[in-house]
Amino acid sequence: MGRTSVTQALAVVLHDLARVFRARGPAAAGVDPLSPTDLDVMRRVVHHPGSRVSDVADALGLAANNVSTSVRSLAARGLLAREPDPGDRRAVRLCPTAQALADRDAVEAAWGDLVESAMAQLDDRQQRALEDAVDALRALSDRLESVRRAGSA
Repeated sequence: MGRTSVTQALAVVLHDLARVFRARGPAAAGVDPLSPTDLDVMRRVVHHPGSRVSDVADALGLAANNVSTSVRSLAARGLLAREPDPGDRRAVRLCPTAQALADRDAVEAAWGDLVESAMAQLDDRQQRALEDAVDALRALSDRLESVRRAGSA
């Protein structure tokens, strides 16, 4: 298999895995599922509490009005709190609620359980290969995010 074929196959597999996690994680965790945009916004705010809507929009490459719609939805579900920005009374800072953090922990644990169960059905060589790939996949994710952000600047 040529380099292009391998990278394309990797991209397709990663996409398929993301779909499985989105579809099965919330149900396995016993939490209500979020739309892909709501999930992206929520994860961004969890990892960067105190962000403004514009910060989240820039980081995710989304229109600010789409992020605002998502924030309203997440706030109505009790997952995001909007706090006044002490430096600008017109702006708000976004913070995850305790429920959002609990849901995140439950979903991530469910994702881990899904992977653990599936990996248990693989042979030792495949399990080691996946374990060894974690750092490289994290670096790939970080690099792709850097490229995306540079392209949107």
